[in-house]
Amino acid sequence: MKTITKKNCLKLAMMVMALSIFTGASGQILTDYSETNAVDMYQTIDLNFRVYVDPDRVYSPDYEPVDNSGINPDSYWTFTITGGLTLVTPADISDPVNQNWVEVRASTIAEQTITAAESFGAAGCEDATPQEQTVHVVGEPSGVLIGQGTGTWEEMTAEIEFFICGDNVTDDLQLTFSEEGGTFDEFAYNISVERQGFDVNDDPVGSSENMGTISVSATDAGFVASGSTVGTGAMEFADDEGTSLRTRYIFTLESVASRTSTVSHYRAGLANEFYPVIDQTVTYWLNLPPVTGPIYHIPDNFSL
Repeated sequence: MKTITKKNCLKLAMMVMALSIFTGASGQILTDYSETNAVDMYQTIDLNFRVYVDPDRVYSPDYEPVDNSGINPDSYWTFTITGGLTLVTPADISDPVNQNWVEVRASTIAEQTITAAESFGAAGCEDATPQEQTVHVVGEPSGVLIGQGTGTWEEMTAEIEFFICGDNVTDDLQLTFSEEGGTFDEFAYNISVERQGFDVNDDPVGSSENMGTISVSATDAGFVASGSTVGTGAMEFADDEGTSLRTRYIFTLESVASRTSTVSHYRAGLANEFYPVIDQTVTYWLNLPPVTGPIYHIPDNFSL
């Protein structure tokens, strides 16, 4: 990196330059993206984000943070990033750059760092105390789904397969979430529900039925903590032309999002996405109790 001579420069009215996190699609440094580098940030792996530096108002008195305009054309910034971040824009930061932002990609799960120092002129005075932003790159959120088997359910396979005699029954599903390197216990999910009826030979009768989705949204009002439970709703026999069938319900945890992954997509200027989850199902069998027929005997008035 090019070395810029440090001098005893003019005492700046604003010595602290705030690294303000904001999305690559907008310029709202002081509105939606007002957090400074005094607070660590968390970003989901493989998603881009930008950081912007608040220009010194002595040199950029007309700066407008809403659209990042009014920067002195002779203002430069020296940026550094650690190896777990991949530079996206500009193409090179080995020398000071004539812009107050960088865009990087979160590439390695670990604590990373971005530093920035403002200078005036390509080879002029540079702040001797760079600002530093800590970035925790975290893994994609995931989850585990198990059944509680409350009441009179019989367990066939621990926590994931149950049976009961009868229908119009419920259970509670428990969700455990994980996010490597994450710190916020706030998650959203989608669980699909499928029903299939079977005949006396355990052959499927007709096609399986999509019984809807159990979900919570990736919003402040929707997020839930790891360990949360949700009810299955009433499970009832499937039927074939009015005849009840032995019935299987399968609850599948399809996808998961987290507060961190949702904010990370927003910073990247992308629509939010839930991450797919593999092999997380809970199965319930509703066994059809036999209907005992009448007891027959030879009548007392049998013709002799």
